[in-house]
Amino acid sequence: MKKSVYEKPLKARPGVNLSTFSFMFSEIIQYFLEKEKDKFEENLEALGFHLGPRIHEFIIAKDKNYKREIKHLELLKIIHSSVWSTLFDKTAGALKKMDSHTYVIYDDEPLYLKFIPKREGKDYVYASFIGGIIRGLLDYAGFDAKVETQTPPNDGKSEYPTTAFVITFSEEVLKREAGKN
Repeated sequence: MKKSVYEKPLKARPGVNLSTFSFMFSEIIQYFLEKEKDKFEENLEALGFHLGPRIHEFIIAKDKNYKREIKHLELLKIIHSSVWSTLFDKTAGALKKMDSHTYVIYDDEPLYLKFIPKREGKDYVYASFIGGIIRGLLDYAGFDAKVETQTPPNDGKSEYPTTAFVITFSEEVLKREAGKN
């Protein structure tokens, strides 16, 4: 008897095809720039937010030893390594703690910006899409957080600036982990 698609094991590819992702991402950017320039970053972030839970489920299905994380730092480590390697075939540049509520994930060479043309005028934050993915994944996992995407001025070392995803957890998340309700 032939197995159905649902009974076959899920085989993870080494990463998302860069040319396919770049083409799709470029088309999304063009669409939002033509339709709603004033809400550009909000639209990209909202689109990524809807993708975050799906990526979380994919990571769970791919990793047989995965357990539901109840600590925010452990989930951030998974985002820094597993999510980045699934999406971009590499880990993020760094994960740093700023204070008790705030962490920053740095991406030194953002592949998602590789084929995005430089535009004159307003400096759009194209990485808002990835910030939305992070926020959606955290929200789906039960961690209330605010994610701010920043692209500091380019230092000239790489073609694209380092992207910083500033993640600020709510007070409720920290109280829950400390055992205070």
